[in-house]
Amino acid sequence: MTEVLKHFINDHLMQQKITVEELYIVDEIPKTISGKVNRTDLRKFVNETIVQLRNNNNNN
Repeated sequence: MTEVLKHFINDHLMQQKITVEELYIVDEIPKTISGKVNRTDLRKFVNETIVQLRNNNNNN
């Protein structure tokens, strides 16, 4: 489990009932050469991806 994933598991997002499937998407977030992620980009990516997943689930 990556450090980013551990952070989200322990973070406030878990209070929003984010699923494990949604959390694993965090691993797909582009990182800088040093391995860091811009927080604004991270939040935007996670929000967009979760919305897309939920829309896909509602259409099935």
